[in-house]
Amino acid sequence: MKRLSALLIGMLALCCQAQQSYPKDFFDYPLDTRVSFTGKAPTITDFLVSFLNQDETSEVLGSLEIAWNHYVQGEPQEPCVQFMVDEKNGYLRHTDDSQLCEDLEDEDEDEEYEEYDVKSYIEMCYWNCADGKHKLLAENCITIIDGKYALTEYSGISFFIYDNDS
Repeated sequence: MKRLSALLIGMLALCCQAQQSYPKDFFDYPLDTRVSFTGKAPTITDFLVSFLNQDETSEVLGSLEIAWNHYVQGEPQEPCVQFMVDEKNGYLRHTDDSQLCEDLEDEDEDEEYEEYDVKSYIEMCYWNCADGKHKLLAENCITIIDGKYALTEYSGISFFIYDNDS
């Protein structure tokens, strides 16, 4: 009985080795860029700038980048755009609502969509992980056409892990 107990304790000890919280090969799509920041930790706007500085920024982030530039310069947003940053709680939201615009005529605009009410939302937020070494970052993209959710190639929530050490 003592031998069996010793064997079980030995096997349990082998199974309880320290493991890395988030192995590097766990994620298919890491951020392409480092997050630059001042202070003790990055803020939601630091993560936003990192997203906008990626080598392959998606087209959906183009209007967000324009809104961010207006925000940084202290300029008013376009009539269709609402941009909210809650630095304290690590959250931001960009809303582009065609019904807020008085004049949607744009030479580059696809005439097929001019008659539709199109709203798009991009949200970003993060949470601090319990290990104190990582942050869970979420990006949510939503498009609504005439009051119905539209599934696009950018729709949905993406999650990223930020590692304080790397």
